[in-house]
Amino acid sequence: MGLLRDPRASAWHPRVVAALVGFLYDTGALSRLQALGLVPLLAGQLCGEAGDEEEEGKEAASWDFPEEQTPERVEAGSFRSLRSWLISEGYAAGPGDISPDWSPERCPLPPPPEPAEPASPARGSAFMRTPRALRTPGRSPAAAEEPWGREGPALLLLSRFSQAPDPSGALVTGPALCGLLAYVTGAPGPPSPRALRILARLTCNPACLEAFVRSYGAALLRAWLVLGVAPEDWPTLRSRPLTLRSQHRELGEMLLQNLTVQAESPFGVGALTHLLLSGSPEDRVACALTLPFICRKPSLWRRLLLDQGGLRLLLSALTRPAPHPLFLFFAADSLSCLQSLMSPTTSPALPPTIPLDLDPPSPCLYEPLLGPAPIPAPDLHFLLDSGLRLPAQRAASSTASPFFRALLAGSFAEAQMDLVPLRGLSPSAAWPILHHLHGCRGCGAALQPIPLPGQPLLGSEAEEALEAAGRFLLPGLEEELEEAVGHIHLGPQGGPESVSEVFRLGRPRLAVHCARWTLRPGQCPRKRALALVGLVEAAGEEAGPLTEALLAVVMGVEVGSKGPSLDC
Repeated sequence: MGLLRDPRASAWHPRVVAALVGFLYDTGALSRLQALGLVPLLAGQLCGEAGDEEEEGKEAASWDFPEEQTPERVEAGSFRSLRSWLISEGYAAGPGDISPDWSPERCPLPPPPEPAEPASPARGSAFMRTPRALRTPGRSPAAAEEPWGREGPALLLLSRFSQAPDPSGALVTGPALCGLLAYVTGAPGPPSPRALRILARLTCNPACLEAFVRSYGAALLRAWLVLGVAPEDWPTLRSRPLTLRSQHRELGEMLLQNLTVQAESPFGVGALTHLLLSGSPEDRVACALTLPFICRKPSLWRRLLLDQGGLRLLLSALTRPAPHPLFLFFAADSLSCLQSLMSPTTSPALPPTIPLDLDPPSPCLYEPLLGPAPIPAPDLHFLLDSGLRLPAQRAASSTASPFFRALLAGSFAEAQMDLVPLRGLSPSAAWPILHHLHGCRGCGAALQPIPLPGQPLLGSEAEEALEAAGRFLLPGLEEELEEAVGHIHLGPQGGPESVSEVFRLGRPRLAVHCARWTLRPGQCPRKRALALVGLVEAAGEEAGPLTEALLAVVMGVEVGSKGPSLDC
């Protein structure tokens, strides 16, 4: 074991693993090797670099696969376990094909297959069928032909370990799953069917369900196989060949379907309920995150995520230290899946939207006051800090806002003044306010203070205009300005970095729009996850606004009548 852990002895690793194949028959030895940590080392061998190997003769082969004599006292249990595994792996067609003295070296070569008429290909993916290659020594004629490469001994041992009644402690772990998935997706050609059988066997074993939940294994299967994002691809994308991508997706969906069958069985329902209600805090979060991937029964996921508080538990964990390197990626994908589960029943159909810059502009009612001969003539001017004087109508301004009604038509001194100062306003921020006071709606004035995508919003004239609209009690203008911010920064030209920038403005309605952009259907998984990372960083320790915004979007709660138009 020390030799396998030593990277300086990498050239000897394949020979050591091949020698360990001689212990396939010995259940006690396999248990001891598993306790010593052999499984993660074998998983690492699947995607490791091959060492310098020399041509080996019969003597070397005998050293790698020594003859073993099964002691009489352990023959019954060990041999039965070995025989069951050999039959399931195709090394024997039946119980009579193998003796208790079996060893890999002494397996006779099968007779050459007789030529047969070509048959029509069976339905299903070629990725899931066994590729043609040289027959592995010791395989039964009834078994399909499988390639035997450098990874063959490691896969043989891992397959033996996966036959245990509960292999979750050794194989349903981060290192083991990463090794298997790296081999399946990184093989230059179709991977060995034995690796696929190992994954299928693990996902079909009810004893492994809780381990897949606790270790985020189900989320890892979906991210790596279905979405095509491996741990080393996050957050920086690495170039990968796109060959066999559809087959990887098919495999991932099949494995998740296996887990769904286990999760929705009576045993699985009890296990998931126990994890969510009585597990450790880490297990409860992992269970809440995994449920949208493996539960399709509305009665189950609604009870656990909505009635039992699993969704809020997941949302509250976003701003805590991540329990997994891909936690925020998994969480973004989980929330998106949950939203798609709820949308047919709780989210109303959104009407088709038209981008703001394509809307026919409304007539501007303030522009006539700016001409050389305004009609009607202004009876009031607002004085800005810059010295700029903006004409206005006292009656229109008083009608539009309670603030200006009290200022211009009440008992304040400004009611008798023709030049009223407005402190703390720049010309760009004051421009949409004057337009709104005189009845302009949708004339384009709200777009003037909004910076372009990529430019900061904090400290900009847009933030100043939003603050002034709230100070002057103009909720309609606030909504119009937020709509303009959303169309410019959360539209087609906006990216994940724009989402966090908009969220930092601290506006509840904009926070919901940011969450909607992040979780909208069809969003790129990487962009969705990057947007969530930015939202978590922008939220900081104040997780409440982000939690409520994500909850509103997942539950299908619309905020404001113009909210859906931000999805353009």
